[in-house]
Amino acid sequence: MFNNVKFLFLAAVVLLTSCSKEMKLNKLSFDVNINKSTLAAGDSAKFSFTGNPDFITFYSGEPGYKYEYRSRTSDTSSNVQLKFSTATTTATNGTLTLLVSNNFTGTVNAANIAAATWTDITSRAVLATGTTTVASGTVSLADFAQQKKPVYIAFKYTAAAGAIQRKWTITGFTISHVLTDKTYTIADMTATTPSPGWLATDIKNSAVNWTTALVITGSTTAAAAVETEDWMVMGPVDLSRVLPDAGVSIKNITEGMTKFPFSYKYSSTGSYNAVFVVGNANRDALETIVKTVPVTVQ
Repeated sequence: MFNNVKFLFLAAVVLLTSCSKEMKLNKLSFDVNINKSTLAAGDSAKFSFTGNPDFITFYSGEPGYKYEYRSRTSDTSSNVQLKFSTATTTATNGTLTLLVSNNFTGTVNAANIAAATWTDITSRAVLATGTTTVASGTVSLADFAQQKKPVYIAFKYTAAAGAIQRKWTITGFTISHVLTDKTYTIADMTATTPSPGWLATDIKNSAVNWTTALVITGSTTAAAAVETEDWMVMGPVDLSRVLPDAGVSIKNITEGMTKFPFSYKYSSTGSYNAVFVVGNANRDALETIVKTVPVTVQ
């Protein structure tokens, strides 16, 4: 019995030793060539490969697919734009105000709205005067982006008592960060889908309320109209936020190299850096190589 126990112990040691032994990584080699570095519009670039990579990721160099921006999650430029559209009714009693705050606490109620500092930027937008839908134009949020603080954006509706009150409908609400290489959408709220991030609160007259579709309807009769104040607030919004650029996997560890060369057609003329990130990997190690191929499309 002792010998059996000794044997099992020795077997366990051998097993543990073999399991903990570092796996050897295949030495990585890779190179890439292009059929021609200057292409006519509509032509495809054809990339041929040599080597033994387990995986290949391709960055075309086009907007959204640039290797140098693979880790970019924010941008300090301040070209941030708000756009939306409005429509209203022919009544004149009912004012829509657009406001921004960078010190709102986040809990939407009357006390916190009153305690925050709100900047009225209504004059930056074009608002409807009737039932025809009107685009706001480009509303710059550059001054708020430069403060490098998350902001809250609010629509405030106020109406007096004793007269028919307006209905306001807001559609196409977007906030975009316009970069030199691409435009990143920070927020995109539509009137047909409940808008995540929007919260409403009544300050005066609970009979009038904002809907999640960014619509508010005041009293339709003068007799029933009482003084009204209602807020719809969205945020916090990080005006510096962008998504990192992405690469496209064109080979994984289960695939061989026989399917190449790789062809890619650029949609626009210009100069690009096509980047290939290749690697070999196992449970213990990773080796990568980055190759850049300049491409000009005329």
